[in-house]
Amino acid sequence: MADQPRHAHKPDVILAAITSQIHTPLEYGEILLYDWQSAGLLKPSLLKPVLFTAEKMMLTKTLGALSVRDQQVLQQMLRQILG
Repeated sequence: MADQPRHAHKPDVILAAITSQIHTPLEYGEILLYDWQSAGLLKPSLLKPVLFTAEKMMLTKTLGALSVRDQQVLQQMLRQILG
């Protein structure tokens, strides 16, 4: 249990919106995913600064995971939009 994040036992997760509808210039807080293919996505995609919660039990499967590089960019985006 020591390796799990403190929130791992919570019933909800925080999710961010991902889209393959990319336009330029990017809107405030949007970030392109560098490693979209290794994340299990079919097309180049971006993260939108849209956060929401869902109950873990509502999620039926994991489609992929962000690379370490994209996780770092996500953290930067969160600091930008949340202050």
